[in-house]
Amino acid sequence: MNNKLLTFFGFTRMPFTKDIKVQDIFRSAMIKELHSMFELGISTEDIIMIFGEIGSGKSVALRLFIESLDANKYYPIYLKSCGMNTFNLYNAILSSIKVEPPFHLFTSKRLYEKNISESRRKPIIILDDVQDLTNDALMEIKNLVSFDADSRHRICIIISGQMDIAERLKFSLFASVMQRIRLKYHVKGMSLEETCQYIDHQMKISGKETSVFTDDAMAEIFKRTNGIPRLINKECYQAIIIACTKRREIIEPSILPLLESDS
Repeated sequence: MNNKLLTFFGFTRMPFTKDIKVQDIFRSAMIKELHSMFELGISTEDIIMIFGEIGSGKSVALRLFIESLDANKYYPIYLKSCGMNTFNLYNAILSSIKVEPPFHLFTSKRLYEKNISESRRKPIIILDDVQDLTNDALMEIKNLVSFDADSRHRICIIISGQMDIAERLKFSLFASVMQRIRLKYHVKGMSLEETCQYIDHQMKISGKETSVFTDDAMAEIFKRTNGIPRLINKECYQAIIIACTKRREIIEPSILPLLESDS
């Protein structure tokens, strides 16, 4: 099917997939703002927090930022939370910095403090899907940035999660963590204008100089997705398949996949 689609529309690669090069990522206003916040925060903050709906572009923004870091100054450590408890968290960090994880939590903490303190490059730990951390691991984040009475910012942790993490952290249980978070960013969907620009951008990086989507179709896609990139990708990808099967080179609203309520 992919080869048929490529030939029919004249694409050099499939658009609206997650397999995309860093240089081809669409620089939305959100991504630009996040990038600026990260650049500022990694030198002055202990913990930075971003949160938003599933598919809103958090991981893409993190990926772009990681790629931009000066490898001579920073040591990025990207971790998927995946239900990790405190022991798992320390050992995942140790593994990422090429330290053999021990079998006891106390030893893990000592090794972590030693290696982070002695690192010539500043570690930047990115905890993605942080809503999946256990309560004890989420509370432990405050200890990951504490090094006795040392006032230096030896490490910066960026936590990224879905909408419910913001509510979860409001519980008194996590007060000590929240006190250390001065920079927060709520990742939202793109505007109508940016949604149209995003769709056009996907066409261009796929080898198509002109969009196959009409303005009305893009407006309808925005209405359906609220500008959430992952949902836009899904709608557009399905529309391209439908258009190809119907031999329609231009995608109008009537070509878009049926809404669930209509199916």
